[in-house]
Amino acid sequence: MAILLSAFGSAHGADSMAWILADRLNEGLSAKSPASLFQTIQTLPLSIKKYLHPSAVVAELAKFQAAIFLDALVCENKPYGEIVSFPARQLQASTANLSTHQNGLNDAIHLAKALGTLPEQARVLGMNVYPYTDQVLTKAQLLKLMECVVREISNLKGVG
Repeated sequence: MAILLSAFGSAHGADSMAWILADRLNEGLSAKSPASLFQTIQTLPLSIKKYLHPSAVVAELAKFQAAIFLDALVCENKPYGEIVSFPARQLQASTANLSTHQNGLNDAIHLAKALGTLPEQARVLGMNVYPYTDQVLTKAQLLKLMECVVREISNLKGVG
């Protein structure tokens, strides 16, 4: 099963979170250390791609059987730093901002649904950065989220 980890971001503030994690995940997987955090996913058919805007992923989704959309999330009803994870298909159409890309993540997922390219196993995963969207996450926050990313990839059905 081909898996896509889509890291949405930029080089600015909390928006850099997904790109930093994508880079660290690539580094960790290439190190092939048996005692590493990445041991459980080292042999999986995982593609890690960084995107500036979520809409760029829509055309590529048809090539994958599973996808994780990693982004800095804006959730006014959750505490800052809380990890947020849910099936992408549960995302409701909304005019509210979910990610630091305005409505981009929401729009991309709904477009992929409409085109029939959204994998059955697709998850939204991130950390709530509201109200500190201009601040880079701490190393501890990044590690906590990285552990969750690895766990989410490991838990995909039919993986391995």
